[in-house]
Amino acid sequence: MKIALTSVTVDDPIKAFEFYTQKLGFIEKMYMPDMRLAIVVSPEDPDGTALLLEPNDDHDTKAYFKSVYDAGIPVIVFGVDDVQAEFEKLKAKGVIFTQEPTKTDWGTQAIFDDTFGNLIQIYHLERLSFGTCGNVMLPLSKCSTFQSFGTCGTPCLRFFSIFRFPVIDIQHLNLR
Repeated sequence: MKIALTSVTVDDPIKAFEFYTQKLGFIEKMYMPDMRLAIVVSPEDPDGTALLLEPNDDHDTKAYFKSVYDAGIPVIVFGVDDVQAEFEKLKAKGVIFTQEPTKTDWGTQAIFDDTFGNLIQIYHLERLSFGTCGNVMLPLSKCSTFQSFGTCGTPCLRFFSIFRFPVIDIQHLNLR
């Protein structure tokens, strides 16, 4: 099983389609403006996961996504090879960033406003390695609530951050 389609709610799918194709560089998968249906895909993987630009017509949905936006939480993460280069390219096209490229314990990220009610994160995961006990070294978070020990006896894997990513003790993280 794999993810074939995901969605981002938008205030206006027709205008969002223009933004996502002209500024972000996605390509059309299906576009029926009279039905307010817009689906885009990455030109890097045209047969991969598609993104439905879903109309945000429901009052309760609008309230929910406004609270997510107001909290500064991105609704989706787009993976890129070079966050700084993507930031420069998108900024030159007029994309407004709320967070410039920032190094974190697990990689580099930047966040922009799609102008349709969403914050979008671009992200690059740094190369990860294995600890002496063989556990995969995953991103660190200060918000973990569960900790386990590898066979080497050192805390290696902590689980669960507020963002629900597996997390790890920074002492075991070996970025190259």
